[in-house]
Amino acid sequence: MPNKGGDSNADKRGPPEWVTNAKTLPPASNRSALANRSEPLANATINVSLRGNASAADYRLAAIDALQTTEFDAPGSSADDHQRQALRELNESLDYVLDANRTTSAQLFERDKEASTPPQFAPSVTKLLVRSDERLAHTAIADADRLATTLRDRNVSFDESAVAENLSAARAAVGRAERFRTRGQQHTAISQYRVAWIHAQQALDVLDLSTTPNVTITTREDMAHDGNITYAVRGRVFDVRSHELALNSR
Repeated sequence: MPNKGGDSNADKRGPPEWVTNAKTLPPASNRSALANRSEPLANATINVSLRGNASAADYRLAAIDALQTTEFDAPGSSADDHQRQALRELNESLDYVLDANRTTSAQLFERDKEASTPPQFAPSVTKLLVRSDERLAHTAIADADRLATTLRDRNVSFDESAVAENLSAARAAVGRAERFRTRGQQHTAISQYRVAWIHAQQALDVLDLSTTPNVTITTREDMAHDGNITYAVRGRVFDVRSHELALNSR
């Protein structure tokens, strides 16, 4: 898989610092806020719908809601067992949510795959998870695309070939995922969105190698004072993944 100059920890990466309009994840306890209805996703036992511009987090929380509030028919206790396991996996997946359309780890996709196993169990819930993972993959690709453009605009050199290779591989995985969805193989599509997300993170790793954190002080000048004085100095930090700087500075 393409990963020239990249980081082996690409499956634990997040978004670049400069991404704008990042939505805030709604609290997991406030799931009634997901009651925006317009786009039906239903089967014989579940009827869930969301607005057309719903985020990855919206779809994820809706899937958890559907699992919590729906009764499933299956022999013996198998339905209850599958329901408990799926809820456990999806609740754990929330640990990897960074914001509305971004995740910190490929482990989130693994949790989704486990939650949607077997594929015949709650297929509409699986569709919600696939929609969530689709958003995550597309956002990661867009992040890498945007950062590459930003660095070019700043005349910063980077390994264009490695970035292009990884982004091409990411888009190819998205294409495979969508073909699986067309054939009704939602469960398999999750794995391909995971591949797409990892390649996008590897592209970001390559871009990260070409730049270092940059701090621009925006405080205009020292205020007039005699002797020692303490005051806040304000500035802006540019880095591919500023959230990592915040974590490492604690």
